[in-house]
Amino acid sequence: MSEMKYAISSYQASLFSVTCFPYILARSEFEKAKNKTILLDKIEKQFNSFLLRIGRSVLNKKLIGPELFDAIELHLTDPRMFYNSLEWKINEKMIDLVRGPISSFHAHMEIDPLLRKYAFNPSDNSLKTRKAIRSQLETAYKIMHAHPNMIVTENPVFVFHGGVARSDDDREMALGRTRKSIDEIVTMNNQLWIEYGRDRKLIPTIENSASDKLFLCQTIDEWKQAIQGFEEEIKLTLDYGHIQTMGDEKDKLFKELREGTIGQHIVNLHLHYSPKVSHETLHAHAALSMIPEDKVEEFQNDIKEIISLTAIREQGYITLEVPSKDPFDYMPTLGHIIKRFSPIDKIIKATGIFDWSPYRGTIEDQLASLEIAKGIMGDMFSFPQTE
Repeated sequence: MSEMKYAISSYQASLFSVTCFPYILARSEFEKAKNKTILLDKIEKQFNSFLLRIGRSVLNKKLIGPELFDAIELHLTDPRMFYNSLEWKINEKMIDLVRGPISSFHAHMEIDPLLRKYAFNPSDNSLKTRKAIRSQLETAYKIMHAHPNMIVTENPVFVFHGGVARSDDDREMALGRTRKSIDEIVTMNNQLWIEYGRDRKLIPTIENSASDKLFLCQTIDEWKQAIQGFEEEIKLTLDYGHIQTMGDEKDKLFKELREGTIGQHIVNLHLHYSPKVSHETLHAHAALSMIPEDKVEEFQNDIKEIISLTAIREQGYITLEVPSKDPFDYMPTLGHIIKRFSPIDKIIKATGIFDWSPYRGTIEDQLASLEIAKGIMGDMFSFPQTE
């Protein structure tokens, strides 16, 4: 097995300028006004390109670089990526602002806390969703085409969620709609691969969900069913923190890994810890350094077995999703602006990124998490690999 490398979510490894807040406010207000004034449609592209001058960000050199994280998983949830919530038009200027190294891509979320009209739910198999699928895949191909040296994996993984049902009664129908979107993802991915020269090809994946009654692909059975019949063209991203929130599903996962074929379809790993509080396992994206001492050995053994029994080692990267709870780790120049300027405070609270602060660490814990993951992988080279 070749040595594993490590990525971190692009949000969690970015330093944002304070002017990103005015960017979001201006973008939001423009889109509201556009609904009332049709003439604004004509300047929408220019407006969004102009705004990018103030919505700047850079990678955190304390996290990305030699002896640190090797790369990022680029989140297309960034509000600067697209404009026009019906058409999901690509903000071309953003392509040149993206800076790697990039190991993988992550699709938009079912709920957008900043620009609510940009929710992307694969279970909503509408024309808008199909356009969102194409725009997101094409953005990744554009980045690969414009900046090939920034892409550090030969065929990068692209992570999609399974979507969310409308109600408990809708769950089976919702999975059927998601499978239609998966068919669309496969078709679009093949078309774009040909359009961009048959060079590198994205590997679309479906991620398992954390415990939430309406989110799809929480169970192993539903996760497998989502890609059934598409296994050659779409793979799986295993989120270890998510499976922890699902009770007996973790045991089912390991049974499938040992006795079934699911391992050959799992090509990507998201790593974070879900703490147990008052008999409930929370989807808190806690740092690995926050794992209780009596749970460390179980965690280490789980990760070793996952790596041994899946195709993750062939892709070569593990992505840690371990945000800092400290806003100053993302905006060092923020000072006391948050408290003095209430719109900024409201934007931060709306994102929900600090909702689980009691269970998260700081940038030191992000780096400690990296060392813990490296230590687990380092141990694996000392033992025979399970076939």
